Parts: sequence; structure tokens; C-alpha cells
Amino acid sequence: MAWLCFGLTAVVGLYLLGCAFSARTMVRPGRQKLWTDPKAAAGIDFEAISFPAPDGVTLRGWFLPAPAATARPAPTLIIIPGWLWNRLGNAQNNLLNDFPGGKRVELMPLASAYHQAGYSVLMFDVRGFGESDRSGPYTAGWQEHLDLLGALDWLQARPDVDAERIGAIGFSNGGNCIVFALAHTEALKAAIAVQPTKLSLFMANYMKPFGLVGRLFGWGTGVFYRLGGGPDLRLIDPLYALRGAARTPTLYVEGTGDRWGSVAHVQTLEAATPVAEGLYPETGHRFDGYNHMVAHPELSLAFFGRHLGPAPEKVE
Repeated sequence: MAWLCFGLTAVVGLYLLGCAFSARTMVRPGRQKLWTDPKAAAGIDFEAISFPAPDGVTLRGWFLPAPAATARPAPTLIIIPGWLWNRLGNAQNNLLNDFPGGKRVELMPLASAYHQAGYSVLMFDVRGFGESDRSGPYTAGWQEHLDLLGALDWLQARPDVDAERIGAIGFSNGGNCIVFALAHTEALKAAIAVQPTKLSLFMANYMKPFGLVGRLFGWGTGVFYRLGGGPDLRLIDPLYALRGAARTPTLYVEGTGDRWGSVAHVQTLEAATPVAEGLYPETGHRFDGYNHMVAHPELSLAFFGRHLGPAPEKVE
């Protein structure tokens, strides 16, 4: 009997420890260190910058001014990274901080492609990640969209930025930031949301292969998340945020093989967005959807070209 009690205690203890560790990635996630910079990776000059979100949180990143031959003021594209990433992407090299089952994503090649096309580029760390300040638990865009609003305010104040030609592309959490921000700004003139998701749906899909154990683990993670100050997961749905959304042309991207996200949910977001279209590439993994957009910058450049105007003119 003593062994049985010990065994049950151990199982319950491991369960609680696992739930607490999982919730930590949302309540107080680890940070990925920057592994390069635009000059070292692509020979691009850049400014190390910081700016405040509307609620006072300080965000840090890089501003890559458009090539010298580009007419000023120049159009600008913002790249918003995903959950647990930094401005460079997802290193996937730390078991304690990485998302289990994720893959490496490099955003610098995408930034370089935008820069070569004549755009200025803003890369920054969302609150709580990279080098940006922390502000409470991660909320999948509910609070983080303020970071995008801060980026827009900062860009509009620069004389070398064309305030009427600012676009953004966001991956995962970055995509959610875009969706949550659409009802709060008209400064964003074109946007691409790559695999945005509802947090409760993502967790349910992620745990689905583990059956009852997965459901119990997901429930326990949610409890610890709430205890850590997080909101009810069911409330974090970008669909709710689209009421009153501006008529910003928005491209939704969702890989067909994403078992953690949902094509149907993204199509619902697309239908609820005033001016929207969808791109649904065939993929085999959620992270393949991110890397598809990085590997094919012509897809996003074509969209931005249609809605921000033709490619920037060159100064002779």
C-alpha cells in the first residue's frame, strides 16, 4: 500500500510539475539570444533602436533604412516574430526555451529580400522576448498588439519613412498582433498574418495526439497560466478583435498541413476581415508554413506591391 501511495504521489507530482513548466512558457517564457545582425548576416547597415508601446513597455529592435539609391521618404515593412522567437526568428537550439516539436525559422533572409526590393525594414522583439521589456504573461496578441501600434507611431515620426506606405508581416503571435491591431489603427496600409490562431484551439490541437492525458495536461497548463496572471484562454480569440476592423488589405496565410492550427479558423478570420484574401500552401508541418513565406519572398512582395504601390523608385 505504501508503494501505491508513493507511486500515486509521484505521478501527481510529475503531472503538476509538467503543467507548471508548460505554463511557464506563457507566464514567464525564456528568451532566445540574438545570433547575428543585419550587417554580419547580409551586409545591411542598420540602426539599433527602441520605442515605447502605448502602455509604456519598451521594445527594442533594428531599423534597416532603405538602400541609398531609393527615393525618400521610403515605404517600410515591419516584421513581427512569433511566440518564443526574437526578431531574427526561432533558433530552436535550447530545450528549456524552445517549443517542443518546432523548427528553425530565419527571418533575416526575408528582411534582406525586402531591403533589396527598396523598402526600409523594421525588425523588433515583441514584449517579453529577445531584448524587449517584459509586461505580464504572454497573451497571444491581446496585449502584444500594442507593440505593433508603438512601432507604427515610431515609424510615422521618422522623416525618411513614407507614412502612407507602411506594411507588416507577422508570424504566429505576430500574425495575431496584426489581427488584434486592425481595429485600432489606420496607419497600417497592408498586412500579412501568417498562421494566426486562437490560443485555446492551438493548445487543444497540440495535445490531441496524447488523448486523455493530453487533455488533462492542457487543462492543468491552463490552470497554472491563470494562477500566473493570465486571462481565460477562451477569451483570447483574434476573431473577437475584428469587430470594427479598419479596411486594411490583409492576406491570411495558413499551411494545409498545420495540425496545431486550423485552416477553417483562419478562413473564418479572413471572412470577418473587411478587405482580405487567403493563401493556403500545401505544407507538412506548422513551421513549414512560416518557412514557406521566408523561402518565397516574392509572395509577400507581390501583395505589398499591389497595396502599397509600385516598387520604390531609384535615385540616379
